[in-house]
Amino acid sequence: MDVDQGLYFSLKGTARHIWNLLDQPHSYGELCDRLRAHYRAPPGRIEADVTDFVTNLAERKLLTLS
Repeated sequence: MDVDQGLYFSLKGTARHIWNLLDQPHSYGELCDRLRAHYRAPPGRIEADVTDFVTNLAERKLLTLS
């Protein structure tokens, strides 16, 4: 939920799984490794999806990258 902009976000599937993993600090590699252990996906797919999702969250100021 972004109170400042009056936006509400709903996540499902892999996006929800990534969001739950972000409850604790994880590196990009750790996120990808955890997802690879859970999902079967073509090489590079998980990395691309994590990059897209995390970038989207950061652009909306819902996540701070460090």
